[in-house]
Amino acid sequence: MIKSALKSFFRNLKYYFTPLGVLFLFLLIGLAVAVPVALSAAGDLTASVRGVITEAEIDPAVFRDLFLTEIDKLPPSFAAAAEHVLTTSWLEDTLHGLLTGLTQEANVYLEGISASVSVFFGELLVSFAVVILFFGFGLAAGLWVTRFLVRREIARRSIWRAILAAVVHAVLVVIVVIAAGILFLVWTPGGIILTVLVLLLSGFIGLVEAYFVHGRGKVPFRRVVSVKNIAGLYVGYILVLAIAVAAAALLVWLAGSLIGGVIAAPIFIIAVIVNGMSDEAYVRSLAEKAGSAPAAAEKES
Repeated sequence: MIKSALKSFFRNLKYYFTPLGVLFLFLLIGLAVAVPVALSAAGDLTASVRGVITEAEIDPAVFRDLFLTEIDKLPPSFAAAAEHVLTTSWLEDTLHGLLTGLTQEANVYLEGISASVSVFFGELLVSFAVVILFFGFGLAAGLWVTRFLVRREIARRSIWRAILAAVVHAVLVVIVVIAAGILFLVWTPGGIILTVLVLLLSGFIGLVEAYFVHGRGKVPFRRVVSVKNIAGLYVGYILVLAIAVAAAALLVWLAGSLIGGVIAAPIFIIAVIVNGMSDEAYVRSLAEKAGSAPAAAEKES
């Protein structure tokens, strides 16, 4: 069981770039939509400010130099400066202050400048929302594609077997919920204890499901569902996650928290997916061995 889990994990690391590739594809699509909107919003704001400067007869060079001076006062870190501009009224206050200092008729233009800044940030927010939306779609699609590829590799099943797995899972869950509910009504600690036991014995439920989906009629039930296999299933979970954590720690140490975290994310994704299918992968391998044994015997005879 442990060997099967580790083998499945390392074999499926070949799909390392799948979630990242799908995610980056969706991000590119999102940026292709959002960046033109943001640039258009910036262009509209610039045109509005330029129009005010021309109408108020302000020297554009003087205005530009003073505006750049205000930018130099922002925090030196780009992230901190962007946060300050986006979360405060810095842009509106700065434009108001410059106009007030450069023309005596500033009050005529302040309301229009405020409206332009408001529209700019509104369109910027829409652009940001589009990127976040496509990021979410890309993350979900990357997980789904990776899960599909891993399942095809280690726990392939037909649509009918998928339906059977869903039915068996639903029946087991219903039985457990009813039993826990009855015990809870009769004896409150009993329901709580049963619930905890079910969480601890989820490996047992997973192996039973895997047996009915992949092993029924091919391998003995006791060969699949045993204390040894349940323990091996949990040890396999722990080892796979331990390897993923160790790899992530090494990558973060080498590349920093942000880049290292991004690089390590697919390893965690594959580890979680493999752990979720390790029971099916194990039973399927037993069934394949049991099916190939008679064929080998026939060839020898």
